[in-house]
Amino acid sequence: MMMSCVGEEVGAFLKAIQESTISSQSFPGTMLLVYGAYSDVQHQIGSYEEAFRQHQNHFDEKIVQGWKKALTEVGQMKGWELENETNGQEGKLVKIVVSKVLLELKKKYMVVTDNLVGIDHHEEKMMGLLNVGSNDVCIVGIHGMGGIGKTTIAKVIYNKLSVCFECCCFLADVREMSQNNGLLILQNQLIYKIQKVSKDAANVDEGISMIKDAACRKKVLIVLDDVDEKSQFDKLVGKHNWFGSGSRIIVTTRNKDVLNLLEVDRIYEPPLMEHDHSLKLFSKNAFFRSDIPPEDYFDLSLEVAIITAGLPLALEIIGSFLFGKGKAVWEDTLMKLKEIPYDNVQKRLRISYEALDDKQQQIFLDIACFFIGVDKRLPFYMWDDCKFYPTNAIDVLCLRSLVKFGDDNTLRMHDQLRDLGRQIVREENFDQPGERSRLFIHEEALDVLVSQMGTSKVEAICVEAYDPFEVFIDEEFRELPNLRFLRLDYADLVGDFKQLLSNLRWLQWRKCLGKSTISNFHLKNLVILDLSNNNYLKDNWKDWSQIKLWEIPGDIGKLSKLETLTISNCNSLVKIPTDIGKLSTLETLYFWGANISTLPEEIGALSRLKQLELHFCYNLKCILGLPSSLFKLCLRGCTSMENLPDLSNLKNLSELRLNATKLNEIRGLGKLDLLMSLDIIDCGPLVILPDLSNLKKLQKFDSRHCKKLEWILDFGKLELLVSLNVSRCESLLNFPDLSNLKKLQTLDTSHCKKLIEIQGIGKLEMLTSLNVSWCESPKRLPDVSNLGMLKELKLLKCQKLAKVEGLGGGYEILGDTRCVMVLNYITRALAGCLIGAGIWLVKNLLVKLLASSFQCTRFFDRIQESIFHQYVLRTLSGPPLMEMAEKVGSTASTGHLSLRNLKEKAEAKEEVVDVDKLKKMKQEKISAWTMKGLINVIRSSGLSSISKLTGQF
Repeated sequence: MMMSCVGEEVGAFLKAIQESTISSQSFPGTMLLVYGAYSDVQHQIGSYEEAFRQHQNHFDEKIVQGWKKALTEVGQMKGWELENETNGQEGKLVKIVVSKVLLELKKKYMVVTDNLVGIDHHEEKMMGLLNVGSNDVCIVGIHGMGGIGKTTIAKVIYNKLSVCFECCCFLADVREMSQNNGLLILQNQLIYKIQKVSKDAANVDEGISMIKDAACRKKVLIVLDDVDEKSQFDKLVGKHNWFGSGSRIIVTTRNKDVLNLLEVDRIYEPPLMEHDHSLKLFSKNAFFRSDIPPEDYFDLSLEVAIITAGLPLALEIIGSFLFGKGKAVWEDTLMKLKEIPYDNVQKRLRISYEALDDKQQQIFLDIACFFIGVDKRLPFYMWDDCKFYPTNAIDVLCLRSLVKFGDDNTLRMHDQLRDLGRQIVREENFDQPGERSRLFIHEEALDVLVSQMGTSKVEAICVEAYDPFEVFIDEEFRELPNLRFLRLDYADLVGDFKQLLSNLRWLQWRKCLGKSTISNFHLKNLVILDLSNNNYLKDNWKDWSQIKLWEIPGDIGKLSKLETLTISNCNSLVKIPTDIGKLSTLETLYFWGANISTLPEEIGALSRLKQLELHFCYNLKCILGLPSSLFKLCLRGCTSMENLPDLSNLKNLSELRLNATKLNEIRGLGKLDLLMSLDIIDCGPLVILPDLSNLKKLQKFDSRHCKKLEWILDFGKLELLVSLNVSRCESLLNFPDLSNLKKLQTLDTSHCKKLIEIQGIGKLEMLTSLNVSWCESPKRLPDVSNLGMLKELKLLKCQKLAKVEGLGGGYEILGDTRCVMVLNYITRALAGCLIGAGIWLVKNLLVKLLASSFQCTRFFDRIQESIFHQYVLRTLSGPPLMEMAEKVGSTASTGHLSLRNLKEKAEAKEEVVDVDKLKKMKQEKISAWTMKGLINVIRSSGLSSISKLTGQF
């Protein structure tokens, strides 16, 4: 049973490694398995010493010394020692290793810059403060000025330690989130990370209770980044007793007083960077990852590094700003830096901001105030229409490290730069918010609107009313002629908006009550409209016409510029008006969770539509028309979709995703010449796919879970195809010849139970991964000897497949599971383990031989003499030998000595020593086993002395 469990876990372990996207660099440490003792490895003693002595006779001294150095380093690594961990039981140790690696692979690591310098010192200090080995709950605070690297240190420690905890959660930007009623969002994020179940709290108080209940028995690692108030801490992690033993909480803050109020266990205050580290970090940014500045810039670089006082963020920003600049700019920048006090971080960062042109500055301020965490493509529409030239501006901002992109293509910005941008906006007028360009704080925005103190300087407003709901009247927008961005959450509009909001580019109007009574709402410059989470929204909603979205008399107020329309989670919307076809500039149309049953034919008239996405529109049955301008068409979770128009006119389509639909036919698919990505997943009724041979640009094809799919006619010459997945197509009978897919790297045909043959595999020279698991019908695979790039071959439960030709003479499929995992690096690892086991066994044997040799040399003569003397004493003190012989019926000498074990009970069996044989034994021929037996006899038996024996008479 144990071997079965181990096998299953190892299988899961290998699968997790193969399917994971993390690299070896993602692991915070190397995990080492040692057969024998670490000291033997580290110091090359025992069997290792003997082995090296022999190697010195056959190899160059430098090579042998290199091996010794490598083993010394290995011996210093942390890992598992077979004897110490599981008393030599390899099965148990394998389970430990597998569980640890599986846990490692499941972790979500935080993204950290590649240009880390001097992090080792911080890491060492933090590891000492956290003392992860202890079972107490420990809270450690990281305190320091903005830009010192608190978040980076927290991320590095989080990545390193996450494998050691049951649950891990990194809550970023706590200060920012709490200002926008986001504590509940953070609570729910934490609850999900702990419970692994999406169950949100309704309010903050319920969130506190749910966190305590979920975490009280779990060992957790939680990071709260950028905390500035005790209430934030209290509502997220509260007290030590909320969490299970061994839990660790890390809190970063600029305010040391907060840590004192929180009564944290330990505090770490990162020191400023040393000059050599400062110079290195600056050089990496100013000279494109070079550790040392060029000779002609060395003195200038050193001076900048010293003046920036070892502040990592300032070094990165200023270095990025000076990248590619001439010496004149360097010298001017140096003079400005000298005039700024060393502790004024924002003024130092402002140098880079002031070097931007006006349009770039506008985009920087927009991101700092509104768009952190937003998909970069959305504000591009507004910036384009405002002539901010966003493509060039974003390139400049990224080059100067003022803006970065997240993994999900979202805009990111360091909190110190965010604060700089918002401070610049505040400085426009400290006393009167209505004189500022951007109102990003709810209370200030609400006050300006309600008091009607807005001016022509206001360009963007964000109002998140939540509780209570707000109602705004037309007069409150009367003095805002230049407003281009308006976000209203939990708010309604009332009044006549004639000639108001004429410059508005982006309206995000979500979660309103549907009680708006507006007229003349003519948004002629609107480019982005987001009406998400509005359950009042219906096809006959009275304000549709007032927004002038579908039909507007004449040319005034017509939404001639609308480019993006988002309608998600509007459950009451059951019909799309046919006038949607008049939105001639629309480029992106996004529906999520609408109850519409049909997409009208007029959609086909949208000549500029590039992206059409419909997610989880469960009642959607058909689309009557599609425009030829589409680049991306996505239907996901539209489980009632039965009819799709002929796609042959979509000549520009590059991405097609049809997931979880009832489509039984996809007409025109074979004529999409520019298609690069094709997903047809879980399309239940689909039986046959058309000829795909003309899709010469196709790079990815995925038709998983199409359980009735029987035929794929032809792949032709899809020379650019990289990934092909037809797994779980249980009815698939025919598979086209693959020999022309010269660039194919991954092929998955697993669970295709009726698939008999896969032709052309042997010619896929770029193939790195092949999965034919659970294919019960194939009896053979083509010769794969030409697959020099192959790293992974999965053949689980291939019932009839007995051999794989071409892999070093073929690998036989063994075991009940008939499974082969051909992975070169795993083979080498197993070979290393076997060698290590052999060395361990040889070492133990040598130790035993040496021990027996030593014992024989030192003790044998004395043991032999003692036992013989005991025999003489017993014989002399007992009856005559002739008398004993008559009693036992023999005339021969007994020659035996019986010794009772004094440490056992009275009924214990006596040890009998043959004295005649003992006298004939030679020291050099005695075995270790015999010597061990003699020693046990001497230890456990009391040998009589002459005085004791004479005392018995």
